Amino acid sequence: PHRAQTVDSECPRLLRYVRAPALGSGPTEGARMADAGGAGEAKAEGGKEAPEAEEESGFKLCIFAILDCIAVIIRTMVACGSACKWTTQRCCYPMKECVLSCTDRWSRWYTPYKSKQPAPVGIPELAFGSNYGSA
Repeated sequence: PHRAQTVDSECPRLLRYVRAPALGSGPTEGARMADAGGAGEAKAEGGKEAPEAEEESGFKLCIFAILDCIAVIIRTMVACGSACKWTTQRCCYPMKECVLSCTDRWSRWYTPYKSKQPAPVGIPELAFGSNYGSA
């Protein structure tokens, strides 16, 4: 059987590596002439025809399959990491706000002199240039 037929039955995902032509590897002018009957240049010395284009090696197919598996694993890890980040953000925000409001309340209770309130009416104040002590 043809190589592409065995790959069809074994693993259809690998089929794209066997049949997919490389970019820009359309039939050349010499190949068109050989198909049209001008095969004078297509024959090698000794009257034998030149071999057709090589099929991709098993090593190359194996490397592409391994890279596909690695890509799936990495994509899965990135998706899981993004989901964990999203969940952590949504779960920790309410707890963070609760802790901050508690520390703010404690700070207002423990250090009331830090509060930003205007001075109560009737408390004397000092002013620059006042004539309080002059005769």
